Amino acid sequence: MLNDCIIVSGSSNITLASNVAKRLDIPLASIELSRFACSETRVHIISDLKNKIVFLIQSTSAPANDHLIECLLIADAVKRCQPKKIIGIMPWFGYAPQDKVFRSGEPLSSEIVIKILETVGIDEFIVCDIHSTIVLDKFSKKVTHITASKLFQDYLSKRKFALNQTVVATLDKGNTVRSQQFAKALGVPLVAFEKSRDRNTGKVTFHKLEGNTKDKHVVIFDDFTSTGQTLIDSADYLKSHGARSYTCCVTHVAVYDALQRIENSQIDSCITTNTINFTLPKTIKKITTLDVSPIISNQLKMM
Repeated sequence: MLNDCIIVSGSSNITLASNVAKRLDIPLASIELSRFACSETRVHIISDLKNKIVFLIQSTSAPANDHLIECLLIADAVKRCQPKKIIGIMPWFGYAPQDKVFRSGEPLSSEIVIKILETVGIDEFIVCDIHSTIVLDKFSKKVTHITASKLFQDYLSKRKFALNQTVVATLDKGNTVRSQQFAKALGVPLVAFEKSRDRNTGKVTFHKLEGNTKDKHVVIFDDFTSTGQTLIDSADYLKSHGARSYTCCVTHVAVYDALQRIENSQIDSCITTNTINFTLPKTIKKITTLDVSPIISNQLKMM
């Protein structure tokens, strides 16, 4: 199958697309992305895509709307090149956190974005650690959900602290299944506490801790952070309950400014991935970035 494949990358994460291309030993298509004078996106695909299976890689990271429109235009341009199939790979699927109508008068944003994406010729999708499985049910086309969990597990197994002194904490009820699976894979206990959020101000409050965190290395695994504030507040909360250290494994860091906020917090270490492309300044010491191209490549080999 891979002999007939080619990767087309949007501008959101060319490095990740290049890593996948190298791992699979398939070409990265030549594409011109520019802007008209009026700021509208312009797409021109140079490579021959006829009868090819096209892996279109694009995260809808910031600026989210620009990258989404770019993805739509690229998909349409690819379709007009008469490929055999288009597989849309969206390592970070933006708008997924908007998985329900939280207040009267709001749109169901994730469903709208999916409907738009499915109109431009993408035959199936791959997403990584999506915020809610509710969103997966909104796709009418095939969607494959992959996870960076194994990357984090392998990294943690090489850390200096002993796993027999470690617990996994789940930040809220919506993250319980993911945290249970992560704790089981590491072979450590799970502790839980409840989180409530003010839908108007966004302020988060933690309460009702269940389990022992005193003198423990606490690890959390979550799909994404936006500003980093929930991670920071949870670190403060768990440290106040005697946690020896706090390590967060977060697949997607959606807002660049969160990196410096995490650096200045009580979080001891933050492990993330390159689903969203950013360059770490030298002043950032607590952040480690893992490459998700192996799990994307392995999934594509099985298709």
